[in-house]
Amino acid sequence: DSEFTWKDFQARNNNELVAILGNYANRVMVLTAKYNDGKVPELNEALLSEPYVVAYQAQIKYLIEEVYCPAIENYRFRDALSAMLDIVRLGNKLLTDYEPWKLIKTDEAKTLGILRLCLESLVDIAIVCEPFLPFSANKILGYFNLSDPGFNYLNIKLSTGAALGAPFYLFEKVEDEKIEKKGNNVGLSFYAFFKNKNENRELLMEAANWWIMTHRLDHFEKA
Repeated sequence: DSEFTWKDFQARNNNELVAILGNYANRVMVLTAKYNDGKVPELNEALLSEPYVVAYQAQIKYLIEEVYCPAIENYRFRDALSAMLDIVRLGNKLLTDYEPWKLIKTDEAKTLGILRLCLESLVDIAIVCEPFLPFSANKILGYFNLSDPGFNYLNIKLSTGAALGAPFYLFEKVEDEKIEKKGNNVGLSFYAFFKNKNENRELLMEAANWWIMTHRLDHFEKA
């Protein structure tokens, strides 16, 4: 069990939700808008058979079937949250390793195939984060104009050529200045903390819920 501090809340928000989940989603959306006019690219069958991609998809399958699902079924929610972030990290690594911003100069078809993989992974991420971050999941699905993809991870869920939404940031970075003003005023509500923000209040509250879930679930898990 951990005592709440605004500084720790800031670190969790900025280092996990913003830097990992939010950053990956935005990178994929921006690159797709830039290289394929904001539309779902075509699948690249040759790319899907590359050892790197085969191993990538096997890792996703393992994380969902062997870590995430058993954790949910046994109320080990922090393990499920960790698996979800690991899925996002794998997507970020795929982008970093293939470097589509460089590859586009020599192999457009492969570049678009990578982005299609990443877009499909974003739907998978929305599926697994829905129990914990429902508003974020809905916002991701809204980008694809999907309402209920079902629990169909690693299956093809998107239509080639379908129009996508505009790129966006899922979460907002909490700056030092705001934390310093609040100090450790634990009694301050999260709504009050973000009262002057124009962004979607529901998504900001999810940042608060993230801290709670990653710190306060041990009592329930051990019950």
